[in-house]
Amino acid sequence: MKYTKRILLVCSSLGDGGAERVAVNMSCEVDKYGHKVTIFYWDNKSDREYALSDNVSLIKSPSRSFLGRVIALTKLLRNQSFDVGIGFTDIPNIILFLASLFSFRSLVRISTIHADLVARDAHVPHGRVKAQLLKTLHAYACRRSGFTVAVSDGARQSAIEYLSLVPSKTVTIYNPILDDVHNVESRPKPSLPLKLVAAGRLTEAKDYPTMIEAVKRIVSVEGIECNLHVYGEGPLRSELELLISKNDLNEKVILKGFVKDLRSKLPEYDVFLLSSQWEGLSNVLVEALSVGLPIISTDCPSGPREILMNGEFGVLVPTRSAGHMSQAIKQLSEDKFQIKKDELLKHLNKFTLPTATAAYLALIDRLCE
Repeated sequence: MKYTKRILLVCSSLGDGGAERVAVNMSCEVDKYGHKVTIFYWDNKSDREYALSDNVSLIKSPSRSFLGRVIALTKLLRNQSFDVGIGFTDIPNIILFLASLFSFRSLVRISTIHADLVARDAHVPHGRVKAQLLKTLHAYACRRSGFTVAVSDGARQSAIEYLSLVPSKTVTIYNPILDDVHNVESRPKPSLPLKLVAAGRLTEAKDYPTMIEAVKRIVSVEGIECNLHVYGEGPLRSELELLISKNDLNEKVILKGFVKDLRSKLPEYDVFLLSSQWEGLSNVLVEALSVGLPIISTDCPSGPREILMNGEFGVLVPTRSAGHMSQAIKQLSEDKFQIKKDELLKHLNKFTLPTATAAYLALIDRLCE
């Protein structure tokens, strides 16, 4: 088969994270257009990997060290020809940049930003040499890219300021989260016990302690029966399990682990919660919207305000405020959630796979002219 373009995607793994999910989803959709897609990755997460097309070529780095990954990708670029390379998040962006430099190949590159970098790096201790070095390399990698893609307008503006990027070469393309959207079901008024759900990696960014405290207040102060299921894995699992036990919430808060098809689980619940301190977009909010779930989200940088259209499609509360979140949960338990279907469907189309893929392919066409 003669391929139109040969596209290389570089990401840390094939599962678990939002950026990785975007890479996998895009690879499957781009394949339908007759392009040849290769994914270069290094972390093995076989128990949490997303479904791939059989036509996508996979190349796993033999080394997980930073230098080893750069060397492996450099060899790949010397041995195979690609029209364009796309990095997914900071380290893949940097590794793709260095490998293309050392391979002496004139590879067209697109870097992607999946977080509000200012908000994220505010939590990194100042003066750390490694962090400063990575920021410098990332800034240079993005500036030398044909385009830098941010997953939300907020993340785009943050990246332009933080990395001193050229605005005209920094664009927003929302993550391709949904295959397509034809209808959003109306939700009945929830009954007790209230079934709450959250999803995302168990990391500092997601601030699950605030969510757990909100559930504790709902149960002990407001006297409202509820259960919270959290889907996802991450380094803070043990710490969160201890916190749940310490607050006597073992029967109320359950860490459900990673699931490949979260969207199929969401209709079982009454309210979706997001307590993040920072985001890039938040794929899970879009999934919750697409099944008509009432949403309570922190108004963190960046993404939730854009996804929820300034509060039109969900409730926005301050970050790190269990009190505001618990009051919002109480309010939703008492009222039927109303949505404007036509407006929501039009809005959700921005986050579909065909829309995002078409936007990426348009960038690739411009760069490869």
